[in-house]
Amino acid sequence: METLKPSHSQGKRLLRQLFLQGNRIFNMQDATAAAISEKIPNNQLKKILSNLAKHGRILRLRRG
Repeated sequence: METLKPSHSQGKRLLRQLFLQGNRIFNMQDATAAAISEKIPNNQLKKILSNLAKHGRILRLRRG
């Protein structure tokens, strides 16, 4: 397994994993699977996605 630089945030790692899986449009199940593979705690996933949307990194198509 490759070592990640400290500058790689959990949000960037999550998006990278989703894109590598071919998910440009994704739902919570896709995001959860990507988070598990990146060892991102499930209790932080919603906050990470919220921050990504707030900063314009992702666009929320539908709430929830």
